Amino acid sequence: PVSYLKLNPNDLRRVIRALEVYKCTGKPISYFQEESKKVPSKYEFCYIGLSMNRKNLYERIEKRVDIMINNGLINEVENLIAAGYNRNLVSMQALGYKEISKYLEGEVTLENAIESIKKGSRNYAKRQLTWFRNDNRIFWLNTDFYHRKSDLQENIIRYIAGKFVLI
Repeated sequence: PVSYLKLNPNDLRRVIRALEVYKCTGKPISYFQEESKKVPSKYEFCYIGLSMNRKNLYERIEKRVDIMINNGLINEVENLIAAGYNRNLVSMQALGYKEISKYLEGEVTLENAIESIKKGSRNYAKRQLTWFRNDNRIFWLNTDFYHRKSDLQENIIRYIAGKFVLI
């Protein structure tokens, strides 16, 4: 019942995994998820998140997609398809692969495939930020406030040094 309320019925991978766990163990996956929270970690963690102005983030994402295309993404996907990897495989559903597969199969133009990768990457980044912002263990630093990477690095080092006692 816990998993039923938590999982989206369209999320087949997670629904199937939850059913597999129950069938193999006789216990719901939620039981194991709760149990894992009770075990204290033998490690100390320091979570640091980097954020930036949304416009700057989206510009960086778009440049990164252009670099991926220029560095051979199309050739990589062609080689995977030639090796027998089918577009329906989970691994071929990754951002970039599925859009380039559609282009190579003539379903969309290269321009549309690239724009779709950029849009999908922006949406993915937004979902990641939403997910991580709910984690209050993360110490956030806005990179827009640092003119030099070395200043950002020094601030991170100072933060980490203040969190841990070296033995």
